[in-house]
Amino acid sequence: MSKNQLVLAASVFAFLTAFNVESHGFNIGNFGKILENVTEGSKSQGKPGPASNLNSGSIASSSNSGELDYSSGSIINFLCRREADDGEWKPDASIVGLKASVAEDFGKSPQDTQNIIYKNRTNGRKWAQKLAFYKDGFNAAEVKRLFSNFLNDGLRRLEIAGKIKHAITHDDLEEAEQNDARFAYALILAHFNKFHSKQGYQETILNEAYQNDSLGAVYVVGHRLYYGVDGVRQNVKKAASILTTTDGWKNQEEDEWKNLMDLWYVVAVDPRNPFHERNRQFAAEAARVKADMEKEIARNSGSALRSNTEKLVNLQMEAAVLLSQAFGYAREQAELTQKYKDLLNNTDESQQVIAKKVRVSAEAAALAKRMIGKTTKELDPAGKAKLQEARGKNRYIVAQLGKTTMSFFGNFGSLSDMVALAPALDDSLKTSCGLHHSMTDYAAKKQIPVNNKKIDTQKTDMSAFNQ
Repeated sequence: MSKNQLVLAASVFAFLTAFNVESHGFNIGNFGKILENVTEGSKSQGKPGPASNLNSGSIASSSNSGELDYSSGSIINFLCRREADDGEWKPDASIVGLKASVAEDFGKSPQDTQNIIYKNRTNGRKWAQKLAFYKDGFNAAEVKRLFSNFLNDGLRRLEIAGKIKHAITHDDLEEAEQNDARFAYALILAHFNKFHSKQGYQETILNEAYQNDSLGAVYVVGHRLYYGVDGVRQNVKKAASILTTTDGWKNQEEDEWKNLMDLWYVVAVDPRNPFHERNRQFAAEAARVKADMEKEIARNSGSALRSNTEKLVNLQMEAAVLLSQAFGYAREQAELTQKYKDLLNNTDESQQVIAKKVRVSAEAAALAKRMIGKTTKELDPAGKAKLQEARGKNRYIVAQLGKTTMSFFGNFGSLSDMVALAPALDDSLKTSCGLHHSMTDYAAKKQIPVNNKKIDTQKTDMSAFNQ
């Protein structure tokens, strides 16, 4: 394949493995449905429709368009939940044993393995770099829910990965669930490909999943053949044959997976496909896929990611200053405020500088959490108002960090920005959730009404950092 062909293939791959209409962090479409029960697509005659989602009960509310409503209170409860999903599959195996099984595959201790898979990485196999792309690529219910929780619950990823691996051979599960588990575990291994030596096992269970018509595995096999990536020789004719003849893109509820359909539309009308003439009726859908790609590339620019991150960091520092004033620890906060002022005065707007800002703001949130957690202070009316305002800002930060951090499992914006900012944002979400719980617990203990106060997020007050 020539260099130009490689560049083109990579560009189309970026779209096909990214969101169709929502990318977390930029309010773009399908993968923002973190939970099940979001949208159900209609099917028109002669043309497959969008996939419907597993109805397992809505934890976070969604808008009429099917996108998660990141302004609702329930999304905060979900992103900052203190308990595991009660509906998650519970195998008859110890959590210690489940974790150890995955750690053995990575050749590391359970703690080191958890630390690796807690972070969102982008240096695995090409087909597995964007995990959230496959969230609906499952045939049945139990493993689909496990995989969704793996995406969303970073602190439990090792345990959940252990459950997924255990499900591959669990006799109480039906073959569809076991097959989903093969694909899900192969996907996890491939995403963290550089941190373990189980590549052979990874390919074996991926192929087994494909042979048994796993939705995600059918996509991966067809995609790798079509684009000639990850060591697979390009074979458009074979890819077209696989995607044309298989029934693997329907799950047990007879719903099609939209992302597999989008790949089919592109392959169907490719002139290199011997049957492209008979597929003319899919030309409009193929054009839609390509148009969506152009829109997403424009919308997901690195500068957009950086500016959105800067806005959240500013809000986090504002909340920290408000809390330091309300609870009387301005002296402890002053050093972090000065660090942040120094970074604001830095003319270098690179992602490294922005990542440092994220870390300083996270330190400020962690300080606030510690101070609130150990205080017995009674707030005066001015202090209560500052607590309410700071809590409102932090709730907005949690929601937006949830969107942005999740984008690193499926977004295709500036790769350099993602690599630089993903770890800092991931940690910042965890810290912001901790601060949310501290403020909520304090308000409940002191009987201070907070009422999820709305804030103006279109402008930030920088006066505290410019004195």
